[in-house]
Amino acid sequence: MNKENNSFSRFMILWAGQLLSGLGNGMTAFALGVYVYNKTGSATGFAMVVLSLFLPSILLRPAGGVLADRFDRRLMIILGDTGSAAGILFLLISFINGDPALWKIYFGVTVTSAFTAIQSPAYRASLTDMLNEKDFSRGSGLIQLASSAQHLISPALAGLLLAVSNVKTIMIIDLLTFITAVISVMVIKKKMLPSVKPLKQNFFNDIKEGWNALTSRRGVFILIMIIS
Repeated sequence: MNKENNSFSRFMILWAGQLLSGLGNGMTAFALGVYVYNKTGSATGFAMVVLSLFLPSILLRPAGGVLADRFDRRLMIILGDTGSAAGILFLLISFINGDPALWKIYFGVTVTSAFTAIQSPAYRASLTDMLNEKDFSRGSGLIQLASSAQHLISPALAGLLLAVSNVKTIMIIDLLTFITAVISVMVIKKKMLPSVKPLKQNFFNDIKEGWNALTSRRGVFILIMIIS
């Protein structure tokens, strides 16, 4: 029983770090959208920020899933968080040097989103590495809660901060949350179960197998289409 409690406690450390990282990322995305809209007066500009945030993550996530099956998931989470932080750092430096061009904002958000596609599948798959089967539903619910918080709570927090500060402050907070997320992975690194060993077959065959597995389960496929 104590071993099960320790497993869930380690998962909670990982979850808390990723929750903070997700909240910081959501705050930055919202603040950048507001900045672009105020600068251009264009809803299209705001929409481009949202597109840059979601599209790379959606398109690259299948590849991220294959990487999560082939390599150490802890390293994939650290790589994803570090790469995302690099995108935010690029944006912060651009703002410190003056009003950045719109392409720099879109580029920085795109980089952050692309590395999220590496981090997210590994993070979600770590659920089965760390928890016993009876705790899967509880852990999955917490992950879903964190994902929702990024879109529901972050805009409110960013709005409050923008009233008393600026975009640069929010990006600094975001960078600190990424550091917290990486530390949370490193704290539990030695106690996480090893990930799946690299597969011998072709990378694209893995993606094809995943697609076939999805489409062969009609109920699951319909559910994913509805969610999408």
